[in-house]
Parts: sequence; C-alpha cells; structure tokens
Amino acid sequence: DLLESAPAAASGGSGLHAGAFHPHVSPDDCLLSRLSRNAFLQGLARWQSLETAGQRIAWARCGVLQLPRTGEDWLVRTLAALAYPAGYAEFISSDRASELAGLRVSGGGCWFAQGGWLRAPTLVAAQLAAGHAHTQQLFGQCVHRLLRHSGQWQALAVDGRVLAAAPVAILANGAEAQSLACLGAPLRRIHGRVSLFANTTSIAPRIVVSGTGYVLPPVDGLLVAGSTYETEEAPAQAANDAHACNLARLTRLLPDFPAVLSPATQTVNYAQRAVAWVKKLIEDNR
Repeated sequence: DLLESAPAAASGGSGLHAGAFHPHVSPDDCLLSRLSRNAFLQGLARWQSLETAGQRIAWARCGVLQLPRTGEDWLVRTLAALAYPAGYAEFISSDRASELAGLRVSGGGCWFAQGGWLRAPTLVAAQLAAGHAHTQQLFGQCVHRLLRHSGQWQALAVDGRVLAAAPVAILANGAEAQSLACLGAPLRRIHGRVSLFANTTSIAPRIVVSGTGYVLPPVDGLLVAGSTYETEEAPAQAANDAHACNLARLTRLLPDFPAVLSPATQTVNYAQRAVAWVKKLIEDNR
C-alpha cells in the first residue's frame, strides 16, 4: 500500500521542473560513493525497463560535468587511482568540457557520460503506473504513527484507525520520517530556491554543468539553475535575492552566460530537502 498525505504524487520537492542525476565520487570510494554508484546504475536500468514496458519518462542522458570546488589536482589523482571505466567517470579538460557543453566552461572536471537530467514527476507517474496492479494507492492519508503488531507494521491515522498493515514499512517522507521512527542521525529541513530561465537566447549548455551550483540544458523551453541552501533558523530569502545567488553560481560555471536577463524570462521555484549534518553540507556548498 502507498500512503501519501498530499492529494497527489510528486507534489513536494519532487515536483520541481527538472533535476540532475549522477553518482558521487570520493578519494576513498566511501560508503556514500558506493551507495550512489549502485543506485545510479540500478536507476538507469530501471528507467529503461519502464520505457520498454511502455511507460513515458522525460529524461536525457546528455552527460554531467562536475567541476571541483578546490582545484583540479585532487580530482585528477582520485580518478586515476579509482580507474573507473571511461563511460562511468573520467576527468576532462576545460577545452573538452567547453566542446561538450557548446559554450565556455570555467574549468575541467569529472565527466559522467551516463548522467543527465530527469523530470521526477514523470518517473513517479511511471513507477506508480507500473505497480498499479499490485499496489493500493491512498492519497490524502496522513500517517500519525507506526505500531508493530503481530509481525506487521500498522500505519495509524490520528484517530487510531489502521490505514494499512504490512511486514515491512518504508519511510519515504523526508524529514517527517523522524516523527515515525527513531533514526541514527537527526534530519533537518533545508529550504532551497531554483531559478527557471526562459530559453530566449542561443546561449545554453548542451550538458548538465555543476559545481558550486548547477545548470541544466533547456527542458521544455526552460533552463534550470540552482540552488540556494536556507536553514530553518535563517530568515527566508526573497525570491529576487535567491535568483541573484543562482545567477551568480551559473555565471561562475559558464562565464559567457548573460549576467542580466529580463525579469519576464525568469521565475523561482521553492522546495525543501531533508539532510543530516546540516552545518557540513552548507559549508561544502559555499
């Protein structure tokens, strides 16, 4: 059974216009890198199988370039030591990166040839459609608590009604998960704003470029760039300020991108993500 408190699927952060997908790389091939590698490869296989079965997903494996935040030397050494297949992750120069992007990139970085962008709502819809025959999908149902009873987890409503029961319960509700279970690390909400630009000029990357920010190629006529990181305690950023921050990140990645755009060509989307170790995450993304 699928229980969702919202009236429809992908109505939170998953509902943003589009996002990037690529694995994580670290010098010691840490647990996060290994987990993301498995998830990345499994995801690609799953999405292709959904399409083969007739489901429609909006995505493109255009490639992702990730620029290092602190120089290229450590990244060159890391990728040489890890010796990944070139089709998975490799270092490319700024000249090669600019050639792939179709405009000047500020440096060389890690090239994920199988990475790209995806519209998450289309994937969610495909997953739900593929599992429709086996899954009861209950929207507008808020789980107040979980109770272990007779070998099953019971999902209870605020009035004590059993909404669903099963031997296994999977929590996929972001920071709200800690209201239903004791977790090993506290989760925090980080608010973020993503800028959307109408693609009114010929200046647009052909690949995803990321680093201190990110920018996607045009997706249904819109460029996506982001994103801000705002803690729960900090005052919410005004949309104009958030957009200015995103534009500054974009121009650091792509120096030839126009720094001034008409207000009519830009909007800002707002969402939140659940993270652990908030202080470190923010420091890493400055």
